[in-house]
Amino acid sequence: MKTIHNKFLIAVLLLIGVEKVSAQQLPLFNTYSYDLMQLNIASIGRTCVEANMNYRAQWLGVKETPSLYQLNASMALGNSNGIGIKVAQNNIGLLKFTSATLGYAYRVKINDKSKLHLGIGGAWQQNNFNAGKAIVNDGNDVSLNNAQALRSNNFDCEAGALFLGDKLTAGLSALHLYNSNTKFNEIGVKRNPQLNATVAYKFNKGKTVEVEPWLVNRYTVSGSNQPEAMINLRFKQLFTVGGGYRLNYGYLALAGFELGVLKLAYSFDYGLGKNAAGLGASHQILVGIDLCRKKAKKAEPVVETPPEPKPEPVVIKEEPKKEEPIVKEEPKKEEQKIETPPTPEIDKDAEVKKALAEINSLSEGLVFDINSTTLSSDKKAALDKIAELIKSNNLKVKITGFACNKGNEAYNKMLSYKRAEHVKGELHKRGISNDNLAVFGLGEEKELFNNNSNLQEKNRTVRVTQK
Repeated sequence: MKTIHNKFLIAVLLLIGVEKVSAQQLPLFNTYSYDLMQLNIASIGRTCVEANMNYRAQWLGVKETPSLYQLNASMALGNSNGIGIKVAQNNIGLLKFTSATLGYAYRVKINDKSKLHLGIGGAWQQNNFNAGKAIVNDGNDVSLNNAQALRSNNFDCEAGALFLGDKLTAGLSALHLYNSNTKFNEIGVKRNPQLNATVAYKFNKGKTVEVEPWLVNRYTVSGSNQPEAMINLRFKQLFTVGGGYRLNYGYLALAGFELGVLKLAYSFDYGLGKNAAGLGASHQILVGIDLCRKKAKKAEPVVETPPEPKPEPVVIKEEPKKEEPIVKEEPKKEEQKIETPPTPEIDKDAEVKKALAEINSLSEGLVFDINSTTLSSDKKAALDKIAELIKSNNLKVKITGFACNKGNEAYNKMLSYKRAEHVKGELHKRGISNDNLAVFGLGEEKELFNNNSNLQEKNRTVRVTQK
């Protein structure tokens, strides 16, 4: 075997041979906290549009080191559905694996902050073994004969379930759930199912420093069990550093950065176990975009109105009357007293309620076009009357924006907030102080009208309440 080409040595010694060894050499991604599709197809649709390019180089310093290129992309369709694609090429010496996976996920809303994703994917996979580049002594060895080049087209599939909460992430998935393994299993290359379990939890969510531990276990059927633990520290929703340990392997490290829709991540692992001795380190680079990345919301300042001073009672001091000489007079008949009815007090609360009711009646005409955050000129006339009612009643109000259920939930919430901001700007132009106006966006969380009827478009509006 000394005459066999180096590429073939790596392919045979590290991948081919015993099926357990081949199963253990599936790529072990470390940047799953940035790209969950690496572990679970059910993560499709977790945000409106997401795409990540991954590159992993294994065992740096080893000639003909295994390398992997993978593109994961997904998008949400409405409130419940999502589609995605994974394209990958894995090069290991004389072996090259190319695959394309189409995935679908269904999302079930558990509450306002939690969803359950169920996903499935089917893949076409082409395996190539370039035996023509191997230098061999035995020409009768079909797998190594340089006149032979093995190629097969396989079917592959995967499935998963994923819980995404406000702080908790938990999932189960099966990679290579079924793989036809045509032709290549004859020379010992076989894709065995791999079961993944994932749990993560965010501590100090929304604070300057978030702490997020991850526990991941990869179990290959008829192969190895590979548990690992990572702890990520996230600073100001921008920078992430992490460290961990993979059992029976070695240490892991992660650094990441997010700015707007862009995200970058780099991971590094170093093997210390007996199976990894002499193989050095591996690294991975991720470049991605998330068009609906949620930005940390700043708390709105609370403006407290000081209580109006109560008027002090007016005390009229009367001078003492001088005693006058008593003059006897004939008794007079008592005059009939006419009592003046008290002036009725104005019910301020009733006046405010009446004004708000009239304002919201006018607001029904403030219907925005789909995906629009500005009102057309013909709909702005109602704002003159609304501004007059606010001024005449000296109101401090909160403007709440709404949206219909077309499109992604996170996008609709942003849309409703900008609609409320637009109305606030128009009222300010009409003489209302910004101190008397607050804005809020509810998105599609609350239906004003039935979204499954022809009244759906009336949800693209605003309503006004007292601050």
